Amino acid sequence: MKNELEVLVMFEEDRAEQNVTAYIPCLKLGAHGDTVEEARMNAVDLVEIEIKKGCLREVSMHSDAQVETLQYNGGHLTVMFESQTESREVTAYIPALRLGVRGINTDAA
Repeated sequence: MKNELEVLVMFEEDRAEQNVTAYIPCLKLGAHGDTVEEARMNAVDLVEIEIKKGCLREVSMHSDAQVETLQYNGGHLTVMFESQTESREVTAYIPALRLGVRGINTDAA
């Protein structure tokens, strides 16, 4: 039987550093690569390492992050909302602007 794990991954290109970050919200971990495909492969390797270390047993695999597209003045921005378990706040991160804010809930963020 084949075991599969599905997780949300946000890819972000950093033009200044000329690399790509693959962020995995449910693990609070990220991997880098020179391309999206390399970042994806590195993220898969990272998850496999975490599985081998036994670290995923304590991680809730339900997603504490969601991605939405917000409309503004005829344009749109992709926003990732991530619940912060320890502070009970929500972080809203906009990759295109490299901007993040926190609020007491998704609406406030």
